[in-house]
Amino acid sequence: MTRHNARTDSRRPHRDRPSARRTGCWLLALGGVFLISTSSLRAVTHVCGDLPEDQTWLAADGPYVLDCQFRVPAGLTLTIEAGTVVKTTAPSTEGLQVNGTLVADGGTTPAGRIYFTSLRDDTVGGDTNDDMGLTMATAGDWKGIYFDYQSVGSLLNNVEVRYGGSGAWAFVDDAANIGSRSASLTIRNSQIVHGLSAAVSLTEQASLGASIRATTASDNAINGLLVGSGDPMEAPGSGTWESDLPYVLGATPTVVPAGVTLTLGPGTVVKPKESPTASYGLEVNGTLVANGGTAPAGRIYFTSLRDDTVGGDTNDDMGLTTATAGDWKGIHFNYQSVGSLLNNVEVRYGGSSAWAFVDDAANIGSRSAS
Repeated sequence: MTRHNARTDSRRPHRDRPSARRTGCWLLALGGVFLISTSSLRAVTHVCGDLPEDQTWLAADGPYVLDCQFRVPAGLTLTIEAGTVVKTTAPSTEGLQVNGTLVADGGTTPAGRIYFTSLRDDTVGGDTNDDMGLTMATAGDWKGIYFDYQSVGSLLNNVEVRYGGSGAWAFVDDAANIGSRSASLTIRNSQIVHGLSAAVSLTEQASLGASIRATTASDNAINGLLVGSGDPMEAPGSGTWESDLPYVLGATPTVVPAGVTLTLGPGTVVKPKESPTASYGLEVNGTLVANGGTAPAGRIYFTSLRDDTVGGDTNDDMGLTTATAGDWKGIHFNYQSVGSLLNNVEVRYGGSSAWAFVDDAANIGSRSAS
């Protein structure tokens, strides 16, 4: 495993003038990854291209700056040490693409938190672009982090991702601070903030396995887990939705295919994405098991994106809109559906239109006798 140990030149102090900054730089080309160290006060490591081998990024060598699209190829692992800061050139349509494995474990302390943010963000890692605060970070300054379908075993723990969402990744329908086609992604004890689009965007298949808990989202266009239409759920199969963040239905409709069982954990909140035709909903051709148990805290909710009373201010409008009847289509159990269960569940604000072969619109419609 290679450790990057960027060092600074104490004989060449960091000045306000760009020319002085350049004289204190050294450049190393390594397998398509370019590393530049600047500043006598703190190392700055610039990266671009493909990770050439398993590597560990050290906090002492940060901030790390992504000058272009940076990719962790399949079969390789990038480990990021606790306390490390990673920034991306802004404004940018580039980001961090993980086809292999990313392990960013910040441990349990505030000092260990790992940050992925904009180059313009001076609040962590200092004034990395050396503009004396003339520019400020904004939502959509960079693309974000993306986990492709080959990615396995990735972990984000005690991580904060900021200011992403400048554009969608291939096969993930919506832009987000974090996008994933991988069902092998774990996020714990993290914050996802200031995004131009969704906090997290998952394909339907990825949503069955990705585990995102003890994590908060704020100041994103969608403060939740947006489940898009890319990569439909594969049959036969099963998976569980269970997160502190609400799941947002991003397809018209989101489909649980025959042969697939989707289980919702106690306390889960599901909301549809907004549309002028209120056409978002959940169609169950397979099996839906939403068992909230017996306690009030375990109740499972299906409700409008505008409903801030459960799951928080998911559409991030500070309460300017309120939920109304017919905000979304509802839940439909098709004739193939077998063994579905709704227990300690509340369904709100549906019924915008009828499902095929069901004469009337409803919060819950069914052609299934099971």
